[in-house]
Amino acid sequence: MIAVFVLVTSIVVFSQAIEPQTTETQADAVTATRQRTQSDPCAAKAKKPEPEILSDTRGVDFGPYLTSVVKSVRDNWFKLMPPSAYPPTKKQGRVSIEFAIQSDGGIKSEKVEVSSGDVTMDQAALAGISALRFDPLPKEYSGQQLSLHFHFYYNLTPDTSQLHISPCDVRVPAGSTLQFSVPMCGIERAVVTWSLSGPACLQAGACGAISGIGLYTAPAKIPDPPTVVIVATPLSQRSFPVKTQLTVVSGAH
Repeated sequence: MIAVFVLVTSIVVFSQAIEPQTTETQADAVTATRQRTQSDPCAAKAKKPEPEILSDTRGVDFGPYLTSVVKSVRDNWFKLMPPSAYPPTKKQGRVSIEFAIQSDGGIKSEKVEVSSGDVTMDQAALAGISALRFDPLPKEYSGQQLSLHFHFYYNLTPDTSQLHISPCDVRVPAGSTLQFSVPMCGIERAVVTWSLSGPACLQAGACGAISGIGLYTAPAKIPDPPTVVIVATPLSQRSFPVKTQLTVVSGAH
C-alpha cells in the first residue's frame, strides 16, 4: 500500500496511515512543546507543520470550501502519480505547491516551491492542481483570490515537529555576526542546511553570508531592501524548510 498525504491549512486531506492512540511518550512530547513555546518567543511564532492559507481570510471560514478543494486535488493527483511511487519501487519524496484560486474558481500562479528532486513527482503534484477548476470563492469573501500551500507526500509520514529558527525577527548591525539554530526539545537540531533569500540577494554577497552551522555574517553595506530571509532546510524529507527574517541596520550606536 502506498502512503500518500496532502495537507492544507489544518485539514489532513488524505492519509492511509491509521491514527495512533495517544501514548505517555506523546503526552510528554506535547508538554515539552508547550514548555518550549512558553520560554522561546520564536517557538510561539512558529507555524504548524502543515500548509497555510497565505491570503488574509478577512474573517471568512474557508473550512467547508477547502474540504471540496482538497478532495478534487486528491482524486486528480492519484490519477497522475508516476509509476515510481507504486510498488515495487515506492520512491519517497515530498513536494510543496504554491498557487492561488481566483474569485471565479480558476487557478493562477501555480508553482513548485519545494521540489522532491524528481521531475515526475513534481509534475504530478503540480498537474493535480493546475488541471482543475474549483467552485467560485465564497460570496462573503471580498478578496480577489485565495493563495494557498499544498504539501504532497509520497510514501512518507509527515514530521509533526513544529520546527522554528531562533532567534527570529531580529535586527543585525552591518558587518556583525549572529548565530542561528533550529532548537528541538532543548537540543540543537543539526540536520539542516542553511541559505539566504530576499530581493537584495540577487547579487552575490549583498545579503551577507551564512555558514553550514548557521552563523550569519551581515554585509558591510546595508542591502536595499534591508530585509534578509534565513532559510533552514531539514535533511529529512518528512519536513519542509522553515524561515525567519532579519533586518540589517547601521552598525553605529
